[in-house]
Amino acid sequence: MITIFFAGQARVGKTTAADIVAKYAKKNDFKPVLLSFAKSIKDAATAANLTKEANPIEYRAFCQSIGEGKRKEDPDYWIKKFKEQWLELYEKDNKASQCLDKLWKETIVIVDDCRYLNELNLGKQLGAKTVFISKGTRDLAENRAEWRSHESEDMANQYELGAKDYQDLFHYVIKNDDTLDSFKEKIKNRLLLWLDISPQSYTECDCLACNKMRKDEKITLEEFFKDIFDENDEED
Repeated sequence: MITIFFAGQARVGKTTAADIVAKYAKKNDFKPVLLSFAKSIKDAATAANLTKEANPIEYRAFCQSIGEGKRKEDPDYWIKKFKEQWLELYEKDNKASQCLDKLWKETIVIVDDCRYLNELNLGKQLGAKTVFISKGTRDLAENRAEWRSHESEDMANQYELGAKDYQDLFHYVIKNDDTLDSFKEKIKNRLLLWLDISPQSYTECDCLACNKMRKDEKITLEEFFKDIFDENDEED
């Protein structure tokens, strides 16, 4: 089973990224499952007749209030809830992979709401690919709204502010600061790696080019050739 965690500020494109991965996975004989840390919270909001589309302000306040309340009781409350659901999917996938009577479609668990450090740490414990969706050079909607200073935004805010301890937390970074088509293309270009179907000719290493790709940064020809020559010097 493959797991992918998406993190980033609110309205930066995490759910859009998750949907792109899910559609690609389904077309390529995987079994995508969208799993959320906030599933129970969202279910409660639905029961209260609140939706992100119809009541965005009330919906967000409601969800943040419930989430914060449970975390005060137990910092790992939502972690435990999520892990139970993940383990259930893992067991089903493992059982299906050993059934010779049916064609096995590997499960791809896609998480679009990784907001806290303990959630990110759980993802790494589960072997997930962790992806930070960055706003890059653009301004997000309601970028000065009061809710953007809520604790659920802290991890993403710290990364975007350049806090040193946060810059290497994620396996990949994708900047969503251009067109939607450009964003989709960036994700699709990395899907072979995320879904472990990368051909031998396109595997990651610790070279400058691969590190730049993981950070969604461009490499200049000067940097590229300098990196090659430096590697050759080390080998000699």
